[in-house]
Amino acid sequence: MSIIEYKNVRMAYGEKVVIENFNLSIEKGEFVTIIGSSGCGKTTILKMVNGLVRPVDGNVLVEGRDTRETDLTMLRRNIGYAIQGRRKISPMCRICSIKEIKRGRSRLSKNG
Repeated sequence: MSIIEYKNVRMAYGEKVVIENFNLSIEKGEFVTIIGSSGCGKTTILKMVNGLVRPVDGNVLVEGRDTRETDLTMLRRNIGYAIQGRRKISPMCRICSIKEIKRGRSRLSKNG
């Protein structure tokens, strides 16, 4: 059984259809990345998994249960996802951040 499953999902905002006949099955432990152009429905797909947005048609299942029939508070307490913003971090910034983390850890280990 899939941990998350989208079955024939359709989503529209007014007359603008952003998702049509979307199907996806995610197994436990899988790492999934959704990539696409602005406005193609990436955020909408993620918001559907915890019931922030309901599809016009189709079903979103989490552990085999339709999100429409799930206690959304409990669902949201047990699920998480990350959305990357538009800001990109340069490789040099990443290296500096890693060095700062290492320095902080080494200071902690010397003092403790």
